[in-house]
Amino acid sequence: MRDLDITKFTFKSFRILKKRLGEFDAVVECNEIAIREFTEQVKNSNDLKKYIQDLSLKHKVRVNEVDLLKFSSRIRQFYILSVTQQGEQFLEEFETEFKEYFPAKDWQPRNSSETLLENILINVYGNKIIGIQNITEGVFEGYEYYRLIRNRVAHSENYNIAKIKNKHQEAIRHLIDLQTKYHLNGGLNEYTKIDYSDFLLITNIIKNIGYVLCQSATPDNQQIAKILLSLKNKKGNHIVSGILKIKNNENRFKSAIFSLLRTNFGRISSKDKEEILQEVTRLLA
Repeated sequence: MRDLDITKFTFKSFRILKKRLGEFDAVVECNEIAIREFTEQVKNSNDLKKYIQDLSLKHKVRVNEVDLLKFSSRIRQFYILSVTQQGEQFLEEFETEFKEYFPAKDWQPRNSSETLLENILINVYGNKIIGIQNITEGVFEGYEYYRLIRNRVAHSENYNIAKIKNKHQEAIRHLIDLQTKYHLNGGLNEYTKIDYSDFLLITNIIKNIGYVLCQSATPDNQQIAKILLSLKNKKGNHIVSGILKIKNNENRFKSAIFSLLRTNFGRISSKDKEEILQEVTRLLA
């Protein structure tokens, strides 16, 4: 039986990422149903052009004809753009949060030859090679491939075609491992053949990167206690200020601190919660 009483510390940036991805998942899933239903109806129609024209008149959207392959592929390319953009936003927010948690650590600025992910790995793990080993090479190459897909969708159909093809060849070597890891079929398709499986794969890759970074950058219990006491709400007040009045009620104060830990740092083991509580009490003395 799996031990659930373990610490799985998460940065706020990661919890926000998961919330955003979850909301986008629902949109994509409904959109995918609509694409498949429309495609099926089009293929079953006797007169493709007339079917499209009738729908155009019905919904008052001017469409004369449609290339079904480009239609579905293009929409799914936008899935990749949106999800990967959320991944890049998470990395930026993670960097900010990491610097707040570890102010004494020097952060190496990103140079022009580094991607954002590479710079994060260098700063969290000391060098890129060790960072890639931690998130795994397949996850790294998969993320970088979809990042290039995003750039091409956002900029131009001719954007870095050769670079994308080369990165695809590097990433595809890890496809079976990634499919096994995430229990998926498909993924890592060529640019013009991007489909729903690519959306599922990049979503899992980004979540995986976020989770591993959180575990690798988990502060010790003394740091967590200090961070908890420094956290402020939207009004600028320290979040612990509201429970200081029950500080002398041991059970209520303990329950309140544990609740704050769960809300702000994810899953914390019983042992770690007790150690953090002791440190919080000491700092408040």
